[in-house]
Amino acid sequence: QEHDLPLQPDTEVVAQCYTNIPENYTLTPQHAKELLGLWKDPAIQEAFAHRAEYHLLDSTRYFFGHLDRVALPGCVPTQQDVVHTRVKTTGIAE
Repeated sequence: QEHDLPLQPDTEVVAQCYTNIPENYTLTPQHAKELLGLWKDPAIQEAFAHRAEYHLLDSTRYFFGHLDRVALPGCVPTQQDVVHTRVKTTGIAE
């Protein structure tokens, strides 16, 4: 099913800034603030409600909920952070 999910004008600008993030990107507190604003956009929340259709991981909510802490310089991941970074598997790999 296709969803019409237009972003709010102010969050559309933020979204455009984060469409091509370089591999060596460093998250800053200012970036976290901008991304949290994007996360609160109704269209993003609607997309997350249909995350199975968009292949979004459940851990997305966890990391957006902890974005302020994760963006701090020198942040050391907690055990919970590590647990939430798991890669979803679909079978046994040897």
